[in-house]
Amino acid sequence: MHPTVGDEKAAAHARTCLESLSDSVDSRLSSFFGDLGESLAIRPYTWIGITFVVFAGACSGFGKFYSQNENIWQPQDTETAKAQLKFTSLYDNPFYVDSVILVPTDTNSNALDKANLVSMMELHDKVELIETEVSVDNTLIKSNLTSLCYPMPSAGHPCFIKSILELWNYDMATLVADTDVQTTMAAKSFADLDLMLGGFAGSAGSYTAEALKLTYFLENREVMDGAKFEDPPAKEWEGGFLDAMAVGCPANMKCYYQVSERSERALMNTRVRATTANNQLHSFCSLAPPCSIKNAHNLAFARRRPPGPSASSSEGRSRATWC
Repeated sequence: MHPTVGDEKAAAHARTCLESLSDSVDSRLSSFFGDLGESLAIRPYTWIGITFVVFAGACSGFGKFYSQNENIWQPQDTETAKAQLKFTSLYDNPFYVDSVILVPTDTNSNALDKANLVSMMELHDKVELIETEVSVDNTLIKSNLTSLCYPMPSAGHPCFIKSILELWNYDMATLVADTDVQTTMAAKSFADLDLMLGGFAGSAGSYTAEALKLTYFLENREVMDGAKFEDPPAKEWEGGFLDAMAVGCPANMKCYYQVSERSERALMNTRVRATTANNQLHSFCSLAPPCSIKNAHNLAFARRRPPGPSASSSEGRSRATWC
């Protein structure tokens, strides 16, 4: 079938319309950008001023930024948040655990030597001196170990603390006055001592150990704040505990410390840790992300967890890993 004369005229007319439209657009664009370029060349400072005004107007949006106290992975008023609140109200963990393990720097030393026990008592005394303050609802709250600990008076102390120092009522003078610490330790069963010591062996009168453990139990006073549980006084105090462990480890000991989940958020977010006396920072921490550690000597940040052993915590709900 051959096209008719009318079809050819329609096609020619269509091509003419498209060409006209293309020419019109090209002409207008050329004219616009030509005039704009000429104006920029004639009045450059005017256009620079206009640019700054537009830029400032765009930046004004930063003033509308705000902080929202809500975990993006768990929005408020969801079934997950409600279920967590219900579970916590019925089966809450009564306490959180902060602990430190002390290992003699002398590998041939018995951790149960009196000198090592005295060093452990010195570190405990530093923990007793930790005092912090934090503002909660415009009220300044001061805290120390006694005000935050899980109350369980025993062994001369009002707090629930687990360590071999209970044999001397957590009193330095009593320990120093003890002329035979091995006989004092014999008052405890082997099983009880084994819970407080690492690498424990021997028999009454000749006990040996590779490490000493000092464990503090803090009462769980967390309350729901938005989409998460918070306990600002305990969180701040545990930050002080981390500071004390980092700079207060005895010179004859290596210190490895483990803290609860909330205090490690303080470690990750705000605190800078110094090194121990032997120029190494040994810490246990519960969070899976790497710890932020600052070496006091080379001022270099290490933000990657090196390969190393891991251990599971048998107390509280934390998980210990090397940092």
